Formats: sequence, structure tokens, C-alpha cells
Amino acid sequence: MKKFLLSMAALGLVAAQGIAWGGDAETADVCIDCHELEEFKGMDAAALAAGVEKGNADNKMMAKALADVSPEDLQAVIDHIAAEANK
Repeated sequence: MKKFLLSMAALGLVAAQGIAWGGDAETADVCIDCHELEEFKGMDAAALAAGVEKGNADNKMMAKALADVSPEDLQAVIDHIAAEANK
């Protein structure tokens, strides 16, 4: 259910902003596979980016999951997740 909701939210963002997400929606799914969207409530994109950076440094599983994601794509996902968590 979490995957479906996040996918639908990502689709809505694409439609609203006209951004070609490509693999970013899949990246967001990877995040939500391990985390609940509620974990990010109250965090802005900068705080979430700092958490991702720390997570990549401290957690091999997270670093592996995001290894093939470009910095630009990761930032797009971070921005999206921060916005969705704070609706």
C-alpha cells in the first residue's frame, strides 16, 4: 500500500510539474521500502538530504540501494518525499 500511495503521489507530481521522472519514482519506492513516509514529517528537503548523506555513510544497505542514483535524481526524490511528508 505504501508503494502504491507514493507511486501515485509521484505520478501526480510529474503531471503537475511536467518533470520527466524516469527512474526517480523507482528510487522513491526504494526509500519507502525501508522507511515510512511519516518518519520524514517535519523535515524540510535540506534536513532530509543531510539524513540521506549520514545514512549513506553509516548504513551499507542504504548506500547500496542508492549507489546508482545520480545526485540530481536523488535531490528530486528528496524534494518530493519532503513535500509529500509535510502535506
